[in-house]
Amino acid sequence: MLPSGLTLVHASGLYAPPLWAMLLAWAVGGAWVLMIWLSHKNPKAGFVKFLRAFNFRGRAFLALAFWP
Repeated sequence: MLPSGLTLVHASGLYAPPLWAMLLAWAVGGAWVLMIWLSHKNPKAGFVKFLRAFNFRGRAFLALAFWP
């Protein structure tokens, strides 16, 4: 029987975060986006502010959220 992808990830020494951790990261990220967006008088400007804040560290965090 072939091992599943998750087994291969664990066998390679990499850690795959559990589903609840990924969902928690999405919830926290979504709340952060809404907080910045809605705290601005101009929602479009608030979204631009969010995009500027979404630097390399933010993209790295998003990549970790998508890790299998």
